Amino acid sequence: MFDLPIDHVKQEMVFFFTKLSSHPLHYALPIAGFIKTSPQKDYQTYSQLPLTDEYRGKITDLITTIGTKGKLDLLVHHKSRLEKLGDDIDEHVHPLRFLSVIFSNPQLKSYMGEINHDYFKWSEFIKGLSKRLNVEMKKGCVLKFLDAFSLEINVPAEGVRPLCEKGNWEELVEYLIRN
Repeated sequence: MFDLPIDHVKQEMVFFFTKLSSHPLHYALPIAGFIKTSPQKDYQTYSQLPLTDEYRGKITDLITTIGTKGKLDLLVHHKSRLEKLGDDIDEHVHPLRFLSVIFSNPQLKSYMGEINHDYFKWSEFIKGLSKRLNVEMKKGCVLKFLDAFSLEINVPAEGVRPLCEKGNWEELVEYLIRN
């Protein structure tokens, strides 16, 4: 397949890893570190998807802050913190679990209505959520959890399923806000 002698390939690999290990931050540069998302287990049921009290609190903080602060206040005082918080949540919480925290809490659900009525807030929220849901959908990890998710937040699965099958995440969240 390749015309390179195996000894040459070995030399190149040794050179690469020698350069990597001599880098002052070699301990922070593992090969897998280039991929942002953490390794995911193959969860078979919705109830197996991890959600700790710590992350419930972080989701509550995120939605409360976005839902109660004005655009200028968010940009000037909260942007960096909220971006880090969102990245942390993204890395550790399945997007359906994220939505379940929001839509099983009447106060957070009302904040989502406020977010929905503000183009600036809404577009950023939907962009981030859609990206994450698309990743999980490609892995087959959305549709198999919909019945349990719908039951948890007390909405009919038949209203949620067609929106998820089409990947219409904005309409899904708007449906959840209305129901």
